[in-house]
Amino acid sequence: MNNINSIATVAKNNLCCSCGICEGVCPKDAITYQRDTLGFFKPLVSSQCINCGLCSRSCPGINDLSVSIEHNTNHLLFGHSNDFDTRFNSSSGGLLTELLCYLLEKRIVDYVSVVSSFEYGDEPTIQLTNDIALVRQCKTSKYCPTHLGKIIKQLNLIDGSVALVGLPCQINSIRAIAKHNKKIQNRI
Repeated sequence: MNNINSIATVAKNNLCCSCGICEGVCPKDAITYQRDTLGFFKPLVSSQCINCGLCSRSCPGINDLSVSIEHNTNHLLFGHSNDFDTRFNSSSGGLLTELLCYLLEKRIVDYVSVVSSFEYGDEPTIQLTNDIALVRQCKTSKYCPTHLGKIIKQLNLIDGSVALVGLPCQINSIRAIAKHNKKIQNRI
């Protein structure tokens, strides 16, 4: 199947989850995202597409990536932040915020992904940071579409390890990309 038709077909049939992975893996920057009338990001493929297939291999709308999920039901962990502000102004008690800060403080990873907060009409975006203050600033829930396209491109450019946070479709797509991209595989 032609890549232009594949990604276009995904969008046309409402199978696109707006993860942005296809934009991030495209070596020719032939895929961009535009909001539709409902506010969802939809991919647009330009004539610069070389039909390399990277977008098709990583698209959760084309592939059933659920088979790559490893289930381990031997352990159940739970917790919350001990910081009052973080606990009561974060999703799920601030556990993820504290985990990301810990990973940075202990230098277990060099960068973490966070979703920026709404500011001055700007839409939240996913970004990589090593700034603990920014991680804490981004602690609140964001129930809006975001996509990882720019993060995928950054993973190819930066040095160091990264802890990525995302939706299941985004994480499974990143795992699919990492199987074919050693640079990304070694960073996450």
